[in-house]
Amino acid sequence: MKLLKLVLMALLSLSIWQGAYAQTSSKSENQNQGVIAVTVSGTIKDAETNTPVKDVTISIEGKKAIGTSREDGSFSVTVPRGSTLVFTMVSFASQRLQITDNVQNRNILLARESKELENVVVTALGISRKQKALGYSVQSIAEADLNDARSNNWSSALSGKVAGLNLISAGSGPLNSTRISLRGDASMNPDGNNALIVVDGIPRNSTMTSSGVSNAYGAGSGNDIPIDFGNGISDINPDDIESITVLKGAGATALYGSRAANGALIITTKSGNRKDKGIGITFNSNSSINTVLKWPDYQYEYGQGTGKALNAAGEKYYSYGATADGASTSGTSSAYGPRFNGQQYFQYDPQVQGAGSTRTTWQPYKDNIKGFWRTGFTLTNNLSLEGGNDKGSVRASLTHSKNEWIMPNTGFERITA
Repeated sequence: MKLLKLVLMALLSLSIWQGAYAQTSSKSENQNQGVIAVTVSGTIKDAETNTPVKDVTISIEGKKAIGTSREDGSFSVTVPRGSTLVFTMVSFASQRLQITDNVQNRNILLARESKELENVVVTALGISRKQKALGYSVQSIAEADLNDARSNNWSSALSGKVAGLNLISAGSGPLNSTRISLRGDASMNPDGNNALIVVDGIPRNSTMTSSGVSNAYGAGSGNDIPIDFGNGISDINPDDIESITVLKGAGATALYGSRAANGALIITTKSGNRKDKGIGITFNSNSSINTVLKWPDYQYEYGQGTGKALNAAGEKYYSYGATADGASTSGTSSAYGPRFNGQQYFQYDPQVQGAGSTRTTWQPYKDNIKGFWRTGFTLTNNLSLEGGNDKGSVRASLTHSKNEWIMPNTGFERITA
């Protein structure tokens, strides 16, 4: 009898526990059924160009991604009501959207966002590296640093912008050769101290060149006047340069061998912009004026003469060639001579291009040096076309430069393609 009572009590307890569990389970299911899912669809576009943006990551805030936008920028996702959707894409600012109900045909506009990256430089073989990751000295020069104050030879724009860089010019002219040295000279050979110039992986000539007996205008008495046409680096069009990386130190030498023992300038030229669709046209014009920087103070009280030599009357004199006034003073043309006081001597006659047959008044010719020089100018026009797509890019440029230098009958005209 007791055993029967124990069995009945056990069955009653089990029945009560199962009922409680069923009520709890039912309550949990009702809570899950209370979560309402809503559908959100629309198109994601660039706020600047109003064009569709594909592959935009769509996620619920604080959770993993739930989808991406299609090729035409469209999307469709199902999320719990009250969620916050986050739309993210590289080079765009993140966009958030609070969801309270079903949303259809919603336009999501993403604003472009520019973030400054760490400095990246170009090393040997065109490989980009972070500047701080290199084990040798390196410095980068941007395009704007070359064209802000433009010169006929772009290398002149490097002056004062690179530590330890020296520019040495053979002469003075509108397009003179320039030797670039880094951290001083180490060789007695003038052409053994040049920095290596590399344009898109190809070394360029940077030695001095000249067509005459020396590297200066007017040098070489009795010879034809040499003209400095510039060396290979002057042919580079600054409008085509995107950046210049200056490599210094023994570590940089290892990249290009013994030719770069004095450092190297790695020049990267521009290429077509793959981000823009269609063809882009760029035109720019640059003009400059050249004048003599400074004149010395000339005196117009005394002329040239023989210095301590005197004529028969015991006076200082001047004579172009041997004349009745005395021996020729041409060998001492810069020596101290007589005062300008209205006297007359045998002087140079421009009509016969030699000694005059009669004496002429001894007088100063003011501005005879200043009057020879003129105000020069340089005009440069550049036209470039560029374009590209996902498959590649292309860029072409044409530059015309016209120079009239400060010396008459001197200048150049150059076309660079």
